[in-house]
Amino acid sequence: MTRLHVARAAACALTVGALAFTAAVGFASGSTRVQASEHTVFPETQLSAPPASAVPEAPSLPAREMAFPALSVRPAYTVYVPEGPDVPRPAVMVLHGMGGSGPGIATQLLSQARDRNWIVIAPTVPYGDWRDPNQLTGEELRLLPQLSTLIDYVRDEAGVKVAGKVMLFGFSRGAQAALRFSMLYPERVGAVAALSAGTYTVPVRWMLTASGPAQAPMPFGVFDIEQRAGRGIDALQMTGIRYWIGVGAGDNREGDVPRQWDQFLGKTRVERATRFGAVLSQLGCETYVSIVPNAGHEIVPAMMDQITGFLGTSVERAQMHAEAGVAALPRPARGV
Repeated sequence: MTRLHVARAAACALTVGALAFTAAVGFASGSTRVQASEHTVFPETQLSAPPASAVPEAPSLPAREMAFPALSVRPAYTVYVPEGPDVPRPAVMVLHGMGGSGPGIATQLLSQARDRNWIVIAPTVPYGDWRDPNQLTGEELRLLPQLSTLIDYVRDEAGVKVAGKVMLFGFSRGAQAALRFSMLYPERVGAVAALSAGTYTVPVRWMLTASGPAQAPMPFGVFDIEQRAGRGIDALQMTGIRYWIGVGAGDNREGDVPRQWDQFLGKTRVERATRFGAVLSQLGCETYVSIVPNAGHEIVPAMMDQITGFLGTSVERAQMHAEAGVAALPRPARGV
């Protein structure tokens, strides 16, 4: 895994112009547990403090798996809750690829999630043609608000308490959706692990191509995102999100990805992941790119080890900030 730096020539060759940086990222402050007082005995005099009420422990509940059918405002989903007290816990939303399902990709993470006390939210999405830029844009503009609504439904419909911001793990088509969701709703996201995405939306309005600077509309960039989505990109809040961009070293066949993105990010998943990660780093996001050896377009144990380690570190950082009662400050943005 390699930490990308601003000076990467790949990012400099891709991006022209900068976004306005307007907000800061915060975490909820933690709680303090109250303990009962004890009597203190002084020489010749015993002073009894008023009895203090001990804070009762929240009852422990068995592990739960709850499935909900699709509604017009959100996709179908299954939520997995580990055994333990009914208290807020970190949550990971997992997004499957073409032809997959929420429960299917959830199996990649459930064992680690139980060990780490994470909730897993697994929507099932009926994706369309991701190779057609127009269809992809329309689908994402419908899907991303539904995923935001889904986070609220996990609390209000399933009765599951989520601590702080969600983490995202997506594979292939799901990785594309995870990254675009983090750009459109950065206030809801703490970290993104995106594996084997075939297309990317770069969070800039203009890009440098072989023909010179060019507007980058959806789904290539965000030139027209305010008009199309009704909300813009808050690049400063994005710098508070940690990113892991992964791809198998063997996942590099040009025929596996649509050609319309070539002029912006390259011709293969490996090349596109590397260049997209460089852009995120240049914009000030804490970004890691991993080209995993001996892997193709698949999920292998070595990938999941990196992903769970990355998400675990993200949770630990968020909890440290919450317990300290301070906000996690966005990283300084770099102009492009």
